[in-house]
Amino acid sequence: MLKQIEIYGFKSFAEKTILYFDDQIIGIVGPNGVGKSNIVDAIKWCLGEQSLKEIRSKSPVDVIFAGSQSKLPLNFCEVTVVFDNTKRIFPIDYNEVAITRKIYRSGETEYFINRFPCRLKDIKDLILDTGLSLDGYSIIPQGRVEFVVSAKPEERRMLFEEAAGIAKYKVKREETLRKLERVKLDMARVEDILAYIKEQMSSLESAVRKAKNYQKYQQELQMLECANAVIQTRHIEEQIKQLQQTYLSLAQQYSQLCSQISQEESFVSHLKFEIVEIEKEFLKLKDEDASIEKNLSLASQRIETIKQQIQNIEDDIFKLQQEIEELKNKNVQYNEELKNILQIEQEVLTQLNNYQQKNVLHKEEYEAYRTQILNLQELVLEKNKTISEFEYQKVKIRNEILALTRDLQKYNIETGSLTKELQTNKNMIVLSKEELKQLTQQIQSLEEKKDEIKNKIELLNQQIEETETQLQQKQSLYDTVNKEFYRLTSKLESFSADVSVFGYNIQKFFSLLKDRGLEHKCVPISSIIKIDPQYYSLVSSYLGNKLFWLVVETETDAKELTDLLIENKLGFVTFVIKSNLDNIDLLG
Repeated sequence: MLKQIEIYGFKSFAEKTILYFDDQIIGIVGPNGVGKSNIVDAIKWCLGEQSLKEIRSKSPVDVIFAGSQSKLPLNFCEVTVVFDNTKRIFPIDYNEVAITRKIYRSGETEYFINRFPCRLKDIKDLILDTGLSLDGYSIIPQGRVEFVVSAKPEERRMLFEEAAGIAKYKVKREETLRKLERVKLDMARVEDILAYIKEQMSSLESAVRKAKNYQKYQQELQMLECANAVIQTRHIEEQIKQLQQTYLSLAQQYSQLCSQISQEESFVSHLKFEIVEIEKEFLKLKDEDASIEKNLSLASQRIETIKQQIQNIEDDIFKLQQEIEELKNKNVQYNEELKNILQIEQEVLTQLNNYQQKNVLHKEEYEAYRTQILNLQELVLEKNKTISEFEYQKVKIRNEILALTRDLQKYNIETGSLTKELQTNKNMIVLSKEELKQLTQQIQSLEEKKDEIKNKIELLNQQIEETETQLQQKQSLYDTVNKEFYRLTSKLESFSADVSVFGYNIQKFFSLLKDRGLEHKCVPISSIIKIDPQYYSLVSSYLGNKLFWLVVETETDAKELTDLLIENKLGFVTFVIKSNLDNIDLLG
């Protein structure tokens, strides 16, 4: 039974919506356009509907909410249909079955059963025979009832099979038939491949014959190459020794040059450090020189200003002295006038006393003289005040002259000190420039020497690289030959082991022949073949047991000796008739 539907982003459902189906019969009602049909489309889409016509959509991603005036479009939509499985209608051991389908705007679709990822086929297999298949009777849209009533017998049969649970077996039968058809196609393909292989057999047999001939010639070539490799190995070993001596000599020269370069670089590094320190000191002196020149310029300007001020002060002093002279003259004049005024005052007082004594009637004249006397007294006070001011100004001017004189002496001392310091710094700069020039020349000489040594090193490196390349080539060839040598040595050791056993039997056989007087009837083939002693081991490893073949005169001798071997149980020996010896390929 359907329990609930969760819809998010599907068509008109912009927000997550959950519909619960708690009763047996549930009705969903509403006006046109509210999304009733979208719920049915969501169920069909979730259960795996692939037909865009059935879900009323133009493309798979059109089912995602496209946005509205108040809401933004979504990037995916998701529908989950939950069924009650307490009666185990679905063939899984869960009380609830939740089928989920999710699609993104990129077109990627995901399927889930109880939140576990799955395939669309898994969902179809799960709902098969449950009545929920999309072609069954679980969802009957508008017009479906009329279709069922007027359907043909075959179409009705599909509904009955779905209801009876036969559809699952029909699907499996169709899948089995498709697999059988594929097997038939594979069988036909295998038969074609077998026919093609049979056609290739003749060409392969020819290739086998060629391969056998190739192996034969390859063995002959290996024997010759091995002999040549031994010669080349010795030659290469001598060359390697010479190259190693040359390499050691060059390495020793390179080590000496590296040591010399290291010493030179250490000395150059020390000189560079000294140059850096001198340059720092030079820059410092240069900055101090600039500062001193600036201070000297300021001092010169200040001296000129002071000189101008001194000139102005001297002019002021001269003017003040003139004013003092004038004040002195005026003071003398004022003193004369004061004396005259005092004399006049005395005369007036005398006259006043005379007038007071003479007559009271002359009172008005007396007042007039008295007023005149008072005026004269005020004039005397003013003149005294002016004289005091002149004296104050005189003292003030003298103090200013003394202060200016002290400043002038101070400026003269400072100017002399700055001039001496400037001269000292100039001398130091000249010495630093000469020392820097000498060090620069010395560094330039060392750099030239360093470049010369580097050129020698590069030349030696080139020689070393060439020598190493030759050494590697020779070493590679030596390794190849050495491997072949070890291979042949191993083969020789194996052959020696066989020879030790086989040779023992041959010795016993020859002893038996000697006892019976038959030693003249056979000889070893090794006594007939002429082999250079230095290549004996190499040829022996290639010929193997063929060196122990016995050469007889006739076939009768071979049969007689064979019977003797069998009689005494001495193993087996290969007999070669002397007349057939030229037709036998010892290397094959």
